[in-house]
Amino acid sequence: MYLSPRFLCLFLRAHHQEVTSFYWRLSEGILRYGRFGEKGARTTAFEPLYPFFLATARWMTGDQKFLVLSVQIVIGAIGCLYLYELGAWLSRNKKIGFMSALLYSFYPYLIYQSVMISEITLLTTVLIVSVYYYCKVTSPSPLPSPKGRGNDNSFPPLPLKGGEDKGEGVNSILCGIFFGLTILTRTTAMPILFLGIIALLVKKFYRQALLLFVTSTLVILPMIIRNYQIDGSLLLTRSGENLFDGNLEYSDKLIPAYSVDVLKPYVYGILRKERRDLIRSSSNKELDRFFTQKAFEFMSEHPWRTLRLKLKNIIDLFNFRLVPFYPMTESSELILDGAGGLRVEPIVNRSIALELAHSLSYGFIFLTAAAGIYLRRKEFQTDLILYLTILSFIAVYSLYFPTTRLRAPMDFVLMFFSACAIETFLRRFKNVT
Repeated sequence: MYLSPRFLCLFLRAHHQEVTSFYWRLSEGILRYGRFGEKGARTTAFEPLYPFFLATARWMTGDQKFLVLSVQIVIGAIGCLYLYELGAWLSRNKKIGFMSALLYSFYPYLIYQSVMISEITLLTTVLIVSVYYYCKVTSPSPLPSPKGRGNDNSFPPLPLKGGEDKGEGVNSILCGIFFGLTILTRTTAMPILFLGIIALLVKKFYRQALLLFVTSTLVILPMIIRNYQIDGSLLLTRSGENLFDGNLEYSDKLIPAYSVDVLKPYVYGILRKERRDLIRSSSNKELDRFFTQKAFEFMSEHPWRTLRLKLKNIIDLFNFRLVPFYPMTESSELILDGAGGLRVEPIVNRSIALELAHSLSYGFIFLTAAAGIYLRRKEFQTDLILYLTILSFIAVYSLYFPTTRLRAPMDFVLMFFSACAIETFLRRFKNVT
């Protein structure tokens, strides 16, 4: 069910698999020079897990792109299986688990991303597994027999007391491991972990919170130590540049129509003008600090404009259209008119079929998920980690900038709520007929 549409897409796109992704270049540095960075130069700007996954897959498959992507598809299948388990665990209903996995399997955007050199498939998988083990820690209850369920009670309540599952310590450790791997794939997932730990402490799950914190910290510690040894940074050193891209004079005029990447020449023009010494500096930390400072300067000088942009970013994060509306190519150029206006040339349009496939599928999931959230309003504590995931994505990408690609790893949450609504509708319709 999961594999068929992805391998079909892979076969159809086999002749388009030209590799230009920076992730591929990072994996090349690992394989050729034995260092994490491009052409042997060490970097602290990127998360390591996906480049190391690519390097391992390339080594295992003899550097065959088709086989590398095949391995990636199989990794994604693990996420599908865990989403089934997550949906069944939370709802006490295997049909909802199956429907969640079904939506995940045939979601066009995730199918497309699974055959790209992109971290989306790996990130979505490790995030789903993290959330699953978190739910097993906070709601340690076995799935009841369907025969014991009444027709009017879709979601029998789960007990919210820790300590009932003999494997709670193992689940806490596994949760920490996979949250650590999630952060090593994209550090912007870190707020989910922090909020999850706080929620455990509020519920007085002290031992589980400690195990989760310690285990996840041990997983990401090698990255922290390495970055500190290279340039004194603790996490990634591209955060400041991304923050500045989403918070400068032209950001609100570009988002959501165009990618903020088109601002790179303008951004580095400011760098050359104000801190030319940083252009060839070996310290990514200083460069990151400069861009971060420039972003906060703009936000402090334009508070209301910034607030409007942040609120708009939240709406654009859940836009039914693919964001950005117009994809960026190597020839895309930002043209400023000197009076605050701008245009991007050339304008590239996606195919109508691609736009419709995404808008219809995501629109359906979003609207039915809203109904599912309402139906499960009494299960707020059980579903808390799902809400914390949504909240974290909103907080991070409203501060930076929204795109469909950045939001996609969170869509499995909407799929679960959507499956709850669909199952309820089908059951009630069956009872009426």
